Amino acid sequence: MSNSPQRLIGGVEAGGTTFRCAVAQSPQDILAETTIATRGPEETLEDVISFFAKHPSVQALGIASFGPLNLDLSDPGYGTLADTPKLDWQGYPLLRRFRERLNVPAHLDTDVVAAGMAEYQLGCARGAASLVYITVGTGIGGAYLINGQPNPGLKHAEMGHIPVARAPDDDFPGCCPFHGDCLEGMASASAIFQRWQCPPEQLPKTHPAWRLEAYYLAGLCLVLMRTLAPHAIVLGGGVLQAPGLIEQVRDEVYHGLAGYHALSPEDLKKVILKPGLAPNSGLFGSLLLAPGQERETAKQAKTVPRTAP
Repeated sequence: MSNSPQRLIGGVEAGGTTFRCAVAQSPQDILAETTIATRGPEETLEDVISFFAKHPSVQALGIASFGPLNLDLSDPGYGTLADTPKLDWQGYPLLRRFRERLNVPAHLDTDVVAAGMAEYQLGCARGAASLVYITVGTGIGGAYLINGQPNPGLKHAEMGHIPVARAPDDDFPGCCPFHGDCLEGMASASAIFQRWQCPPEQLPKTHPAWRLEAYYLAGLCLVLMRTLAPHAIVLGGGVLQAPGLIEQVRDEVYHGLAGYHALSPEDLKKVILKPGLAPNSGLFGSLLLAPGQERETAKQAKTVPRTAP
């Protein structure tokens, strides 16, 4: 019997608030994990590297990160953070630093791409030929995947920064430092806090905040359905944990379609979905990003009926 060490994969879900790190045999077989507070880049990475140093059998690493990211393979700045609001992380060579410190093959993509891949292969949108994954938290991000793979573009998608039609009588100026009243500026957790001076998780179900939130998120869904026509739209992130919110979004979408798409309320339950893997979509996705792992797992994705959670 061989005494060679077990080959493991590592995953990092790099968020603006925390870094979640895992060592696993596969995305669904995690052996060890930890959560590290996001501080300055070198200080944060030192703790991450210390965690992986305890697991020398890790052979490949996937990194699912907040952004914006430079994902242009032909650019010398590939793998760095771009103009993120976290100023001390701007320009930080995240991918290069991980490769240097751990000396293993590593792959980097956005946190929403990774979460979308996980939901496609293992979660609520398993086998969906096309899907959009949206996360609504401190900010809003989105990714468009075809057959479980991100659709390449000039830059990675920034769906949180699309312009939105204002709700009637809504005079909130928005909180996006770049665009003011874009979707993120009007409907992120940060916007909810600034608008109501209360974090989303403390607002009661009957609070008028949720009517506005459903209005703006439905506007995003309508844009996606009219432009990309995805088979599934997965709405994740902390804000979507609010009881009844996704049902309000579906109702707003149904009325917004105005009969133009032949979709019933029951149809929308199979199109607009909550993540099946929450709160681990991003962490599982980071493990899927580890070089070599995605090919091993892709064969598990099969088309199955999708129903409302």
